[in-house]
Amino acid sequence: MVEKIHFNCFLCPSLHSECSTHLVILNSDSFNAKLTGSMWSKCNLKVCADGGANRLFDSLSPEARADCIPNYIVGDLDSLRPEVKEYYENRGTLVKKMASQDENDLDKA
Repeated sequence: MVEKIHFNCFLCPSLHSECSTHLVILNSDSFNAKLTGSMWSKCNLKVCADGGANRLFDSLSPEARADCIPNYIVGDLDSLRPEVKEYYENRGTLVKKMASQDENDLDKA
């Protein structure tokens, strides 16, 4: 069994004063727009894992969307809607297709 550990210095900032903070948005029913919004400005790097971009897009008003542009969208892109991909790409988001089925979208992010 392979165990993956995702360390997050956002939760323990005193451990790493020079740590950059990353936000990964997943395509999950437990997506919390309020929590994501409160974390957005505190994070240096924002990544949507495939359909997580749809969750982010759908949770925001058109005005708020302009202020919440992820740096990357990664994954096999089987869940990413074309209009969401186009919206974010037109605003500078880099979309990276990673076709490997040996990893889930969180691991790819």
